[in-house]
Amino acid sequence: MAFLYRLLPPRPTFAQDMSQAEAEVMERHVGYWQDLLGRDVALVFGPVLDPEEQWGLGVLDLDDEQAARAIGESDPAVQSGTCSYEVAPMELAQSEPTGGGQVIYLAPGGGRVYEQGGFRGAIKVDDAESDGRQCFSEWAVDAGDDGPPPHLHRDHQEAFFVVEGTLTFRAGEETIEAEAGSFIFIPPGVVHTFSNRSDAPARCVNAYAPGGIEGFFIEVGRAVADGEPDPAEIERLSAQYDVFFPEG
Repeated sequence: MAFLYRLLPPRPTFAQDMSQAEAEVMERHVGYWQDLLGRDVALVFGPVLDPEEQWGLGVLDLDDEQAARAIGESDPAVQSGTCSYEVAPMELAQSEPTGGGQVIYLAPGGGRVYEQGGFRGAIKVDDAESDGRQCFSEWAVDAGDDGPPPHLHRDHQEAFFVVEGTLTFRAGEETIEAEAGSFIFIPPGVVHTFSNRSDAPARCVNAYAPGGIEGFFIEVGRAVADGEPDPAEIERLSAQYDVFFPEG
């Protein structure tokens, strides 16, 4: 049986002005629901971008409403008194994975292209097309480009395979000169970046697990295209898409 879980924020502006303590609570809330997803208790969860007020949505696959309410009472966002919740039974008209095992073929150069400075990406498979499991993309990096600023992901694994040229990776305390054919795996929590120090262009393929993080590149690309981005907007996108820039 399915149940709709609605997480209600303490105020309409909560997503924009939460305190550090509230942000830490919501980080535990996300981890709690990711565990439910991993155990197939939750079918889906995430924020609903209602123009009037953002709120959280989850769909639970449980035997009865009591079990659904037990999930709500154990949610860190509820236990802390930060948020409240509602639960209601629902019928699922479609419970199969949205991807449905669909084969995706893209010709060379295919994909949805985004550009940031001297590196360009083409998203090959995204969150929606892989039932939330991954994001796969290809990046071209101009000679001499500094790449993205150092950053980390708290919940995403990331992998790179260098296809052409040489890229310089910094991961934690390591600096790696990765020639074509090199593979690098970045676990969650490791600060990393890459650049092209050479005088020739380079190219790599990149995979994230789970998916969804591609929304950050798309939205930041839009913000940069409109001029100097608002730091508060970048901070909001970072928290939403699990891309964090360490201070200093």
